[in-house]
Amino acid sequence: MYTERFYRDWISQDGSDRFEVTIGESDLLIRCDHDLYDVAFETLAEVRRGIEDHIASDPRFAVTLEPCAIAPGAAPIIREMASAAHSRSIGPMAAVAGAVAEAVAVRLLRETTSVSVENGGDVFIRAPGPVIFLLYAGEDSPFSDSIAFEVDATEGIGVCTSSAVVGPSLSFGRADAVVAIAGKAAVADAAATAIANRISTPGDIGPVIEAEQDRGSLKGLLACCGDRLGVWGDVALVDRYVPERKTGMTLKQHLSQLIEEGTIS
Repeated sequence: MYTERFYRDWISQDGSDRFEVTIGESDLLIRCDHDLYDVAFETLAEVRRGIEDHIASDPRFAVTLEPCAIAPGAAPIIREMASAAHSRSIGPMAAVAGAVAEAVAVRLLRETTSVSVENGGDVFIRAPGPVIFLLYAGEDSPFSDSIAFEVDATEGIGVCTSSAVVGPSLSFGRADAVVAIAGKAAVADAAATAIANRISTPGDIGPVIEAEQDRGSLKGLLACCGDRLGVWGDVALVDRYVPERKTGMTLKQHLSQLIEEGTIS
């Protein structure tokens, strides 16, 4: 099922080349130092072929909601998806968007110093410094278009989102949005799905954040449901996007107030 990528209109113009590559269900928005459309298209086609060939030999891989064993000789992207899914006790296709984004980005990094590949809200990015993301959690969320966060992308990072209200992805929870941040996009993608499955009410936000702190596999996490937002890890909320702040109140003071009110965990 195709979902219009309306959020792409919000991406800033920073002078880099910007182009889209689409094959089948894969619809990538790519930004890098110069136009690498042909390389990106060939890489995406190769990556998809590896996934499709594996599914042809093992149809269960495409539909199972549980981890599944794969042969040692499977394509690298298949092994990466399976490993990320196994760590979260979910099906491997939960990691496909992030894995594809990173596979294409890694190939392009042979030709460019900076790159971002967005695949249906899942992103792998490498940039000279911090990158700002805007949270979108559906039209009814008080946090949509209001909360922005900054992450360090100098070493390359995956920033992936799962939602029960935005997009066609299957979710067993009711989270408005879960954003997982990890060094590997497949890991972030699988984590976002698994964590979103565990959030059914705003009261689940705090325990989920605590569990991820103990788990230690992510670099950062944002999760929101109803009127609650949880933020943890190497994530900096960006000053100018914090909503409804009283005049003269610093970002630190405002966040402290929200924490006291129980809005932010």
